[in-house]
Amino acid sequence: MLKEVNLDVEIREGAGKIAARKLKHANRIPAIIYGGDHPAVSVSVSKDTMEKLLREHIHENTIFHLNIPGSDEARPALIHDYQIDTITHRILHLDFLRIDMQTAVHVKIPVVLQGTPAGVKVGGLQEFLTREISITCLPKDIPESITLDISPLELHASVKAGNLPLPENVKLHMSPDTTVVRIVAPRVEVVEAAPVAAAEAAEPEVIAKGKKEAEEGEEGGKEAKGAKEVKVAKEKA
Repeated sequence: MLKEVNLDVEIREGAGKIAARKLKHANRIPAIIYGGDHPAVSVSVSKDTMEKLLREHIHENTIFHLNIPGSDEARPALIHDYQIDTITHRILHLDFLRIDMQTAVHVKIPVVLQGTPAGVKVGGLQEFLTREISITCLPKDIPESITLDISPLELHASVKAGNLPLPENVKLHMSPDTTVVRIVAPRVEVVEAAPVAAAEAAEPEVIAKGKKEAEEGEEGGKEAKGAKEVKVAKEKA
Protein backbone atom coordinates (compact mmCIF):
# COMPACT_ATOMS: atom_id res chain seq x y z
CA MET A 1 0.00 0.00 0.00
CA LEU A 2 0.99 3.64 -0.32
CA LYS A 3 3.05 5.50 2.19
CA GLU A 4 1.49 7.85 4.70
CA VAL A 5 3.51 10.88 5.72
CA ASN A 6 3.10 13.76 8.15
CA LEU A 7 3.57 17.24 6.75
CA ASP A 8 3.67 20.52 8.66
CA VAL A 9 1.99 23.47 6.93
CA GLU A 10 1.72 27.15 7.80
CA ILE A 11 -1.22 29.45 7.18
CA ARG A 12 -0.40 31.69 4.22
CA GLU A 13 -1.26 35.37 4.38
CA GLY A 14 -1.67 37.54 1.31
CA ALA A 15 -1.55 36.72 -2.38
CA GLY A 16 0.00 37.98 -5.60
CA LYS A 17 3.57 38.41 -6.79
CA ILE A 18 4.87 40.13 -3.67
CA ALA A 19 3.59 37.36 -1.38
CA ALA A 20 4.97 34.72 -3.76
CA ARG A 21 8.42 36.35 -3.70
CA LYS A 22 8.39 36.41 0.09
CA LEU A 23 7.59 32.69 0.20
CA LYS A 24 10.36 31.95 -2.28
CA HIS A 25 12.89 33.85 -0.18
CA ALA A 26 11.65 31.95 2.88
CA ASN A 27 12.24 28.67 1.01
CA ARG A 28 8.54 27.74 1.10
CA ILE A 29 6.01 26.58 -1.50
CA PRO A 30 2.49 28.06 -1.69
CA ALA A 31 -0.34 25.55 -1.40
CA ILE A 32 -4.08 25.32 -0.83
CA ILE A 33 -6.25 22.81 1.04
CA TYR A 34 -9.84 22.33 -0.14
CA GLY A 35 -12.65 19.81 -0.35
CA GLY A 36 -15.13 18.34 2.13
CA ASP A 37 -17.44 20.56 4.17
CA HIS A 38 -14.78 23.10 5.12
CA PRO A 39 -13.69 26.24 3.23
CA ALA A 40 -10.42 26.35 1.33
CA VAL A 41 -7.33 27.30 3.34
CA SER A 42 -4.21 28.92 1.86
CA VAL A 43 -1.05 27.43 3.34
CA SER A 44 2.63 26.96 2.57
CA VAL A 45 5.00 24.01 2.98
CA SER A 46 8.74 23.69 3.32
CA LYS A 47 10.54 23.40 -0.03
CA ASP A 48 13.31 21.26 1.50
CA THR A 49 10.78 18.87 3.06
CA MET A 50 8.85 18.41 -0.19
CA GLU A 51 12.03 17.82 -2.19
CA LYS A 52 13.13 15.23 0.36
CA LEU A 53 9.78 13.45 0.05
CA LEU A 54 10.07 13.46 -3.74
CA ARG A 55 13.53 11.91 -3.52
CA GLU A 56 11.95 9.13 -1.48
CA HIS A 57 9.59 8.45 -4.41
CA ILE A 58 6.46 9.79 -2.78
CA HIS A 59 3.57 9.08 -5.15
CA GLU A 60 0.73 11.48 -5.99
CA ASN A 61 -1.67 9.18 -4.14
CA THR A 62 0.38 9.24 -0.95
CA ILE A 63 -1.79 10.20 2.03
CA PHE A 64 -0.50 13.41 3.62
CA HIS A 65 -1.53 13.99 7.22
CA LEU A 66 -1.40 17.77 7.33
CA ASN A 67 -0.53 19.41 10.62
CA ILE A 68 -2.35 22.74 10.44
CA PRO A 69 -1.73 25.41 13.10
CA GLY A 70 -4.75 25.71 15.40
CA SER A 71 -6.04 22.21 14.59
CA ASP A 72 -6.08 19.54 17.28
CA GLU A 73 -5.23 16.70 14.89
CA ALA A 74 -3.66 16.10 11.49
CA ARG A 75 -6.00 16.25 8.51
CA PRO A 76 -5.62 13.58 5.78
CA ALA A 77 -5.32 14.81 2.21
CA LEU A 78 -4.13 13.81 -1.25
CA ILE A 79 -2.19 15.91 -3.72
CA HIS A 80 -4.87 16.73 -6.28
CA ASP A 81 -2.76 18.94 -8.52
CA TYR A 82 0.62 20.66 -8.66
CA GLN A 83 2.65 23.04 -10.82
CA ILE A 84 6.32 22.55 -11.67
CA ASP A 85 8.76 24.93 -13.35
CA THR A 86 9.70 23.21 -16.63
CA ILE A 87 13.24 24.63 -16.54
CA THR A 88 14.29 24.38 -12.88
CA HIS A 89 11.84 21.54 -12.01
CA ARG A 90 11.01 23.47 -8.85
CA ILE A 91 7.54 22.94 -7.37
CA LEU A 92 5.61 26.18 -7.80
CA HIS A 93 2.27 25.32 -6.19
CA LEU A 94 0.43 22.41 -4.54
CA ASP A 95 -3.28 21.61 -4.28
CA PHE A 96 -4.28 19.32 -1.40
CA LEU A 97 -7.71 17.63 -1.43
CA ARG A 98 -9.20 16.74 1.94
CA ILE A 99 -10.30 13.13 2.29
CA ASP A 100 -12.22 11.02 4.80
CA MET A 101 -10.38 7.84 5.70
CA GLN A 102 -13.74 6.04 5.95
CA THR A 103 -15.00 7.21 2.53
CA ALA A 104 -13.96 5.68 -0.81
CA VAL A 105 -12.06 7.88 -3.25
CA HIS A 106 -11.54 7.75 -7.01
CA VAL A 107 -7.85 7.86 -7.97
CA LYS A 108 -5.56 6.86 -10.82
CA ILE A 109 -2.69 4.45 -10.33
CA PRO A 110 0.06 3.37 -12.74
CA VAL A 111 0.25 -0.04 -14.43
CA VAL A 112 3.70 -1.67 -14.31
CA LEU A 113 4.52 -4.36 -16.91
CA GLN A 114 6.76 -7.27 -15.96
CA GLY A 115 8.43 -9.83 -18.21
CA THR A 116 8.97 -10.22 -21.96
CA PRO A 117 5.91 -11.45 -23.91
CA ALA A 118 6.22 -14.77 -25.74
CA GLY A 119 4.84 -13.04 -28.83
CA VAL A 120 7.64 -10.48 -28.79
CA LYS A 121 10.25 -13.25 -28.72
CA VAL A 122 8.93 -14.49 -32.09
CA GLY A 123 8.96 -11.06 -33.71
CA GLY A 124 5.78 -9.40 -32.43
CA LEU A 125 5.48 -5.83 -31.17
CA GLN A 126 4.28 -4.78 -27.72
CA GLU A 127 1.82 -1.87 -27.53
CA PHE A 128 1.33 -0.34 -24.07
CA LEU A 129 -1.91 1.60 -24.55
CA THR A 130 -3.19 2.37 -21.02
CA ARG A 131 -0.49 3.26 -18.51
CA GLU A 132 -2.86 4.40 -15.74
CA ILE A 133 -6.17 3.01 -14.55
CA SER A 134 -8.94 4.57 -12.45
CA ILE A 135 -9.95 2.76 -9.28
CA THR A 136 -12.24 3.20 -6.27
CA CYS A 137 -11.30 2.22 -2.72
CA LEU A 138 -10.78 3.52 0.78
CA PRO A 139 -7.71 5.78 1.13
CA LYS A 140 -5.87 3.18 3.22
CA ASP A 141 -6.33 0.59 0.45
CA ILE A 142 -4.91 2.66 -2.41
CA PRO A 143 -2.19 0.54 -4.11
CA GLU A 144 0.97 2.23 -5.27
CA SER A 145 0.68 0.50 -8.66
CA ILE A 146 -0.68 -2.59 -10.41
CA THR A 147 1.94 -5.09 -11.64
CA LEU A 148 1.02 -7.17 -14.68
CA ASP A 149 3.04 -10.20 -15.81
CA ILE A 150 2.93 -10.11 -19.61
CA SER A 151 5.41 -12.93 -20.30
CA PRO A 152 2.65 -15.46 -21.27
CA LEU A 153 1.15 -13.16 -23.95
CA GLU A 154 1.34 -14.73 -27.39
CA LEU A 155 1.09 -12.92 -30.73
CA HIS A 156 -2.30 -11.16 -31.15
CA ALA A 157 -3.07 -11.52 -27.42
CA SER A 158 -4.17 -8.57 -25.26
CA VAL A 159 -5.09 -7.68 -21.68
CA LYS A 160 -8.16 -5.58 -20.86
CA ALA A 161 -8.56 -3.39 -17.78
CA GLY A 162 -11.14 -5.84 -16.46
CA ASN A 163 -8.51 -8.60 -16.44
CA LEU A 164 -6.01 -6.75 -14.25
CA PRO A 165 -5.16 -8.38 -10.89
CA LEU A 166 -6.62 -5.79 -8.52
CA PRO A 167 -6.08 -6.13 -4.77
CA GLU A 168 -8.93 -6.96 -2.46
CA ASN A 169 -11.25 -4.03 -1.66
CA VAL A 170 -10.16 -2.21 -4.84
CA LYS A 171 -12.67 -1.77 -7.68
CA LEU A 172 -12.13 -0.67 -11.25
CA HIS A 173 -13.57 2.78 -11.99
CA MET A 174 -13.44 2.70 -15.80
CA SER A 175 -14.59 0.54 -18.72
CA PRO A 176 -13.37 -3.06 -18.25
CA ASP A 177 -13.05 -3.34 -22.04
CA THR A 178 -10.26 -0.76 -22.19
CA THR A 179 -7.17 -2.38 -23.72
CA VAL A 180 -4.12 -2.04 -21.48
CA VAL A 181 -1.49 -3.89 -23.52
CA ARG A 182 -1.48 -6.01 -26.67
CA ILE A 183 0.97 -7.93 -28.84
CA VAL A 184 0.64 -7.27 -32.55
CA ALA A 185 2.32 -8.62 -35.66
CA PRO A 186 5.08 -6.43 -37.11
CA ARG A 187 4.01 -4.14 -39.89
CA VAL A 188 5.27 -5.26 -43.32
CA GLU A 189 6.36 -2.43 -45.58
CA VAL A 190 5.17 -2.95 -49.15
CA VAL A 191 7.80 -1.88 -51.71
CA GLU A 192 6.34 -1.05 -55.13
CA ALA A 193 8.10 -2.67 -58.09
CA ALA A 194 9.75 -0.33 -60.61
CA PRO A 195 7.56 0.23 -63.71
CA VAL A 196 8.72 -1.91 -66.65
CA ALA A 197 6.14 -0.80 -69.20
CA ALA A 198 8.26 2.14 -70.33
CA ALA A 199 11.34 -0.04 -70.75
CA GLU A 200 9.38 -2.64 -72.67
CA ALA A 201 7.84 0.02 -74.90
CA ALA A 202 11.27 1.43 -75.68
CA GLU A 203 12.72 -1.92 -76.71
CA PRO A 204 10.99 -2.18 -80.16
CA GLU A 205 12.32 1.32 -80.95
CA VAL A 206 15.86 0.12 -80.33
CA ILE A 207 15.28 -2.90 -82.51
CA ALA A 208 13.65 -0.81 -85.18
CA LYS A 209 16.50 1.65 -85.04
CA GLY A 210 19.04 -1.14 -85.34
CA LYS A 211 17.11 -2.66 -88.21
CA LYS A 212 16.96 0.69 -89.93
CA GLU A 213 20.71 1.20 -89.52
CA ALA A 214 21.31 -2.29 -90.87
CA GLU A 215 19.07 -1.62 -93.84
CA GLU A 216 20.79 1.70 -94.46
CA GLY A 217 24.15 -0.06 -94.35
CA GLU A 218 22.92 -2.70 -96.79
CA GLU A 219 21.59 -0.07 -99.21
CA GLY A 220 24.90 1.76 -99.00
CA GLY A 221 26.69 -1.46 -99.86
CA LYS A 222 24.46 -2.06 -102.88
CA GLU A 223 25.05 1.48 -104.12
CA ALA A 224 28.81 1.08 -103.77
CA LYS A 225 28.72 -2.25 -105.58
CA GLY A 226 26.65 -0.76 -108.40
CA ALA A 227 29.07 2.11 -108.79
CA LYS A 228 31.97 -0.34 -109.03
CA GLU A 229 30.21 -2.36 -111.72
CA VAL A 230 29.55 0.78 -113.78
CA LYS A 231 33.22 1.74 -113.59
CA VAL A 232 34.32 -1.70 -114.72
CA ALA A 233 31.93 -1.56 -117.65
CA LYS A 234 33.33 1.79 -118.78
CA GLU A 235 36.89 0.45 -118.73
CA LYS A 236 35.92 -2.47 -120.89
CA ALA A 237 34.30 -0.16 -123.36
